[in-house]
Amino acid sequence: MKKLIFSAGKMIIPVLSMILLMATPSCVPDGGPAGGPNKGEENETPVQKDPEGTITISLYSDVNPDHADNIDGIYFSTEGYLTSKNGWRFSYTGHTNCLANVDFIPRNTWIDQINVSYEDGFVAYNDGRGFFRFFVYGIATDEYGKVVGLLLKYDKAFYGKDEAPTLSKTSVQFSAKGGEESIAVTSKTYTVFQAIAHAKWCTVRQTASVYPYITDGIEIVAEANTTDEARETDVVLSTHGGKNTIVKVRQAGVPQE
Repeated sequence: MKKLIFSAGKMIIPVLSMILLMATPSCVPDGGPAGGPNKGEENETPVQKDPEGTITISLYSDVNPDHADNIDGIYFSTEGYLTSKNGWRFSYTGHTNCLANVDFIPRNTWIDQINVSYEDGFVAYNDGRGFFRFFVYGIATDEYGKVVGLLLKYDKAFYGKDEAPTLSKTSVQFSAKGGEESIAVTSKTYTVFQAIAHAKWCTVRQTASVYPYITDGIEIVAEANTTDEARETDVVLSTHGGKNTIVKVRQAGVPQE
């Protein structure tokens, strides 16, 4: 019978044929990523509850990926990393101590497989499912010390920090001829948002220069103004939690002769 060892917190528990699943305390936020895995710092800040909707699951490797435990296609490979066969991308957020502390979506370094360990946080993205956030609260090893499973907490409705997007400018001016204007999103981390223009003559689209799912700019287009009256409208960037950034759009009228 194969012996497995489950590690959660500072406990090592040998068992036969199965792993006893034990959760560590829900959350102790540490103010952000520590810059690398498994730093082992103690944190004395108050414990917080897991976010509403948190799901707890264990993933164990299998020589046949089709038979491995999975989360919407994400599985733990026999090589010791998380990957998928249906287009998930991953980004590491740092060594932490709870799911609630995985509180941002990185703008950079998205990969198709990720190597994580105990008390690591990371975010995953899939075109059909959006962003998920994860926290590794335990690992399972065989009798030789090889990691064969991960115990995960995850949130499948994650939108990043609920902060209004910051922009390189918050007002634009067009001539009567119209045109287009590009504005960069300058927020340090990514927050999911929707951009809407509040006039028929003005349109806006979200742009991405590196990863198609990480918006790093908006493009505002104004149609020609055929009247001699100036006009203005707002383009509003709204987060899932209702935080807004407003861009004032002004356009001159046709000059009178």
